Amino acid sequence: MSFLEIDRASKRFGSRSVFEDVSLSVPRGDFLTLLGPSGCGKTTLLRSIAGLQELSSGEIRIGGERVEAGGAKGRAVLVFQDYALFPHMSVKKNVAYGLKLRGESHASVERKVSETLRYLGIVDLADRMPQQLSGGQQQRVALARALVVEPEVLLLDEPLSNLDAKLRVGIRAELKRIQREVGVTTVYVTHDQSEALALSDTVAVMESGRIAQVGTPREVYFEPADEFVADFVGTANVFDAVVEETGDSTGRLAAWGRRWRVGDELPAALSGREVRFCVRPEGLALVEAGTDGAIPGVVESKMFEGGHVRYWVNTGAQTFIVDEPAGASDHALRSEIAIKFMRGALHAIG
Repeated sequence: MSFLEIDRASKRFGSRSVFEDVSLSVPRGDFLTLLGPSGCGKTTLLRSIAGLQELSSGEIRIGGERVEAGGAKGRAVLVFQDYALFPHMSVKKNVAYGLKLRGESHASVERKVSETLRYLGIVDLADRMPQQLSGGQQQRVALARALVVEPEVLLLDEPLSNLDAKLRVGIRAELKRIQREVGVTTVYVTHDQSEALALSDTVAVMESGRIAQVGTPREVYFEPADEFVADFVGTANVFDAVVEETGDSTGRLAAWGRRWRVGDELPAALSGREVRFCVRPEGLALVEAGTDGAIPGVVESKMFEGGHVRYWVNTGAQTFIVDEPAGASDHALRSEIAIKFMRGALHAIG
């Protein structure tokens, strides 16, 4: 059942539209990520959920109650990208600020702050000033300050962008654990697709102020709605081919004067049509040149990326990107090779 509802929301500054006719429904306790490039409207939408930005049209509701401009009555708390900690206050006073602002008793403030600091593992930082903290520690303090007031919706604006890559992965895992345990409905803004896929229950991909696709991380990755989503969420091989044959377990495509089989049952409705397809690099395999049903090509470039080796294979009319597990094979540059489509890897996007 929907808890946070965004109903045909639009925001314009004069004649410029930031986002238009956005509708989203978020169940209680869900982790929703707004994913998209800079300028797509995701942060303005987040601020609108917090009540910090007035909509031009439409509504945002939390638990059925409309969010009005000027604040969400403490129901939604926004953690800013730069954490916005008060530099003249200790960690403990930063965390206590929201509780004191709403007039809670001294005993209640002390108890809730202590519990929250302990829960996030930052008790030993209580008396430090923000400038004495590392980026990861500041991130935890900002999260503590948000969680201590027990918001119904937690809003996070690229909270990991200022951290180095290794710390970001560690904090990401901790953030997901905390969100699951607390059960707070969370809206997270990022342009990092790996963060979105790792953290979310639901991903809303935004492009130029519109929602391009809403789905689970697996859906937006393996079943992108269009070419923008396919390209933005990871790496994609996109190509046009005529569907010459459909069947129970395989299909046959034709493009660039070649015909080849794919290990997917293609819908009969696509037969005879030129279709735009997407396949991820890990959905392709490199096999010996001359393998029946595979596309011949030449290894144009390759790059070792730790857990896998990425190959660029030129088939003459198109270069395909193929990921193979490191150690599984080592194809030399300019060697003749062939590409085989793995079962379930092909997805029609138009």
